[in-house]
Amino acid sequence: MAVVTASLALVSAPSTIGLVTAKPTSRGENFACEKSYFGTKFEALSIKCCERRSNGAPQVLAQAAAAAAEAASENAANPVSRLKGIYLEKVVPALKEEFKYKNAMEVPYLKKIVVNCGVGEAAQNAKSLESTIRDLGLITAQRPVTTRAKKAIAGFKLREGVPVGVCLTLRGEIMYSFLDRLMNLALPRTRDFQGVNAYSFDGKGNYTLGLPEQSVFPEIRFENIDKERGMDVCIMTTAKNDTEGQKLLALLGMPFKDSVGGKSASAVKKSSKSRSQFKGGKRR
Repeated sequence: MAVVTASLALVSAPSTIGLVTAKPTSRGENFACEKSYFGTKFEALSIKCCERRSNGAPQVLAQAAAAAAEAASENAANPVSRLKGIYLEKVVPALKEEFKYKNAMEVPYLKKIVVNCGVGEAAQNAKSLESTIRDLGLITAQRPVTTRAKKAIAGFKLREGVPVGVCLTLRGEIMYSFLDRLMNLALPRTRDFQGVNAYSFDGKGNYTLGLPEQSVFPEIRFENIDKERGMDVCIMTTAKNDTEGQKLLALLGMPFKDSVGGKSASAVKKSSKSRSQFKGGKRR
C-alpha cells in the first residue's frame, strides 16, 4: 500500500527531471534552458552555441567585425614606433630585392642595443654614479644596471666588487625609439659631425659607435650636468656579414660616411688591410 501511494505522489507532482531532459522544440527554448541551467556566467557561451547551430553568416560576420574593431582599438592604444614602421614597410622589401632572400625570416633585423658607460670615479664619488644612472635613465627610458669590478688591480687602486660603470640592454619598442632619437636627434647635434665611421662592424653584422658626451640628447639639460661622460652604443643585428648589417642600418637612416669608390665598408677595410701587408713590393 505504501509503494502505491509513493508512485501516485510521483505521478501527481510536477516533473522537474522532464524539464531538464526534454528536448526543446526551437532554438529560443534551447537558449532559455541553457541560460537557466548554467546561469548568467555562461551566457556568452550559450549565445555562441546558438549561433553555431543556426549556421547564420550574418552572425559570423558581426563577430569578425567586432574582433577587427577591438584589434584596431588595441593598435591605437599601442601604436608602432616610427622606425619600426619604416623597417616593415620599406626596409624589408628593399633587402629582399637586393639580397634575393627566398624566405621572409632570412631578412636581418635589429636584435638588441647595449649601452655602456664607464664611471671610473664611482669608487671615490658615489654621486657620480647616481648622476650617470639618472642621465642614462632619462635618455633610454630604462633604468641601467651597475657593473662592478671582477678582480682587484692595485695599479688602478681598484678593489673587487667596486662599481665601475653602468650598462643596459634595450629591446622591442624602446630599442626602436632610442635608435630613432640617436640617428635623427643626437648624432646631428654632435660637434663637427660628418657621419659615423663605416668600419666599426665586428664581422658579424654588429655595429658599435661611441658618443663623446651625454648632452647631445635633448632629454639632458645643461644645468644638470656635473661632468661630461661618453658612452658606447652597440647595435646587435641578425645579419650574417657586415655588408648586410651596413645595408640594414643605412636603410633605417644611419648617417654613414660616403663609401670609397662605391664599395662597402667591409670591402674597403679588407683591401686596405691586404695592402698594408706589403711595403716596397715585399711582404713585411
